[in-house]
Amino acid sequence: ESPIAVREAPRREANLEGQLNVSQIRVLLVDDSDDFLDVVSEWLTADPGIAIVGTARTGCEAVARVEELEPDVVLMDVTMPGMNGFEATRSIKSKPDSPLVVLLAFHDSETARHAAWAAGADDLMAKANVTAGLLTLVRDLAAGRQPAAQVAGEKKRSIRVSKPLTKQGPSREI
Repeated sequence: ESPIAVREAPRREANLEGQLNVSQIRVLLVDDSDDFLDVVSEWLTADPGIAIVGTARTGCEAVARVEELEPDVVLMDVTMPGMNGFEATRSIKSKPDSPLVVLLAFHDSETARHAAWAAGADDLMAKANVTAGLLTLVRDLAAGRQPAAQVAGEKKRSIRVSKPLTKQGPSREI
């Protein structure tokens, strides 16, 4: 196994107003490439607002790790052996209080985006754009905001924000 810097981060608890502590966004990284996990983990952990709470290398492992670790956000590769990212996303999103899921693909095409949304993903990003836009995307989704790409004029769509980091109840449409 690769030496990913996994940080202990407390699970979120609501205050009296129902707001969750958002000092750190708890992230689960899922990819079958150790090199990609190492690079993304190193890059994300440089931000004190992000805690990598675990990794998984398959879709099946991701589903189990989500239940075990209760991350706020899952960053998951689309193409993995066995259960792929779309299937794992469907399984993760079928449960109550599911985390936000951002699928990572080699190409960001309209077809890939529609497949991601159909699986219940909160967004899709090309792996080539990870260092340029991933932190902003994760923070926007965690705050319940529309991704910048959508606001900037990409085809309007309804995204599921399953868990803006507040206690507002189940999924809502934006």
